[in-house]
Amino acid sequence: MAAQIVSQPASSLEEHSSSAELSVVYGDKAVAEAQARLRVVLEFKSLQPKTVRLGSCRVLSPAVDKLAERAGVSIGTLWRWYRLYRSAYVSAQGNVHAKAKAGFEALIP
Repeated sequence: MAAQIVSQPASSLEEHSSSAELSVVYGDKAVAEAQARLRVVLEFKSLQPKTVRLGSCRVLSPAVDKLAERAGVSIGTLWRWYRLYRSAYVSAQGNVHAKAKAGFEALIP
């Protein structure tokens, strides 16, 4: 479901009822912003490892720094979006599609 949300262009939201409903409630601009955030969150989610050991400390991996720079957000914002998506996904009731929709809605500004 999350991949379907990301792959939809903002202009084709009316083709899918759930996206069209969100577009009516939140507006096309907010839904498009959430789609962009979801792309970044899914890419962040797939990065392994997120942190590396440097001496006796754990620091962010260079891949996380590059992703944050490419997305134009701070690392704190990146982690916040990830936590918002994960907490909404985990707390939602129902199947995977309902959970992914809840996670997506959490990213709407």
